Amino acid sequence: MAKLEKVYHQAVRDLEKINGDIHGLKDELKLLHGNYEAAMTDRQRIQAEAEVMERRLIAADKLITGLGSEKIRYGNFSMCADCFFCRQKRVHYLCFRSAGLFFLGGITPG
Repeated sequence: MAKLEKVYHQAVRDLEKINGDIHGLKDELKLLHGNYEAAMTDRQRIQAEAEVMERRLIAADKLITGLGSEKIRYGNFSMCADCFFCRQKRVHYLCFRSAGLFFLGGITPG
């Protein structure tokens, strides 16, 4: 009988130890789940920021390309800068272009 009680108490201690380990693992699992959720939220935020940056990069590329063509157009007017007529034509052209940019906006969404 004493041997059975000794085995019983040992089994109870082992069960308590296992239950403690399970409780510790559950706490660790909750912590890891919280860390995972925070990481996923950060990932979504960073992905959204990357998409915005990508759109801005495309818009900037379009703007730079457009400005390059403006340089070519402006350069065509500067070939005979001494002539009053060419200077007058250049001023009218630049006023017209700036009015168009003002009316349409500098960057249109793509």
